Amino acid sequence: MKHKDILLLVNVTATDDVYPTIIHYAKEHGWRLTIEDRLAPPEGWRGDGAIVEAMDIPIIARYLRSLRHKGISVVNLTDSRIARCIPSCIIDTGLVSRLASEHFCERGFTHAAFFSMEWVYGRKMQFAGFAKAWGKAYVSKWIWPEATKARNINNHAAMVKWIKGVIAAAPKPIAVFCVNSYNAVTLLNICLDMGLSVPEEIAILSAQYDPAFCDCQTVPISGVEIDSRQHAMEAAAMLDGIIERRSDILNHILIKPKGIKIQQSTNVLASENPMMRHAFRFIRENLSHPFGAAEVAAYLGIPRIRLDRLFASELKRSVGSEILRQRISNVKRMLAESDAKIDSIAAETGFCHASYLIKAFKKAVGVTPHRFRSGLT
Repeated sequence: MKHKDILLLVNVTATDDVYPTIIHYAKEHGWRLTIEDRLAPPEGWRGDGAIVEAMDIPIIARYLRSLRHKGISVVNLTDSRIARCIPSCIIDTGLVSRLASEHFCERGFTHAAFFSMEWVYGRKMQFAGFAKAWGKAYVSKWIWPEATKARNINNHAAMVKWIKGVIAAAPKPIAVFCVNSYNAVTLLNICLDMGLSVPEEIAILSAQYDPAFCDCQTVPISGVEIDSRQHAMEAAAMLDGIIERRSDILNHILIKPKGIKIQQSTNVLASENPMMRHAFRFIRENLSHPFGAAEVAAYLGIPRIRLDRLFASELKRSVGSEILRQRISNVKRMLAESDAKIDSIAAETGFCHASYLIKAFKKAVGVTPHRFRSGLT
């Protein structure tokens, strides 16, 4: 079988499934891969085709022109200006932004911001999509390159000082949409260092859920789930098709996101009332223990009757109902993400015993925990 010589120019530190999926595709389709960092492309390389994360930086633009001048087919993986003139398989950032906006709106947020430590074409399109989807109000732009005007672009200490000032001045609560998981982690750690409550004061959502970043934080980060395997397979098949036809037809494939991976960083109901935010935080941080409205009132230092009236006016439900809602949410997460037994889950989510959890879960969800877990597979 004749092999195809394929160049893979990617971010070699990426933790998604694009890189290993293309390797798997190569094994099955007779490709001989040359794998290089996109920022250090191999000069003089010749082969049949290339898959590239075509960022808008000069070294990549020049290299792509040289490949195409040699008649080498190219497929691009990321949204950029360059992507407009070469065949591309990219994430549907418009839909990603719409999902983010809907996620925040469902939680009652009225203030939103967009955070990015770089400001290239793809980021600008992402902001435009989010601002359009948000629609009802102004979206703050927390853009480091615009703030520093390129003077201190690589000065992390200066960036941290700047974003702390921006965060301190922002209305609370505020929902922040971050361009990727690295940006989201950076913002999260700054917020926690400032003593802010995430998500009660600042809710953080990544435009791309990456478990290597999002799951390993003191506050696990929510993100838009992208099918990176599909992304890689579609791109590889596109390149194969172009090579076989020997026709570099300009074509674009948009990969739709799967949905939102909801974790602690956005799992909250937004409230302008600081007392409610403190109550939400107390409930969230104590779900592993049995407690009720009396303990919440004592923590806030207010009479129980005042707390009941506050929840009735703000949420249209009781304190106990909100505690149960959050417990059930935690049970769902544990059922989906672990093989823990029901009695262990009951102990970790504040239910007195497994039978009470099963009864409460079935009443709230409509099925038993076992049936719920079975339906996920």
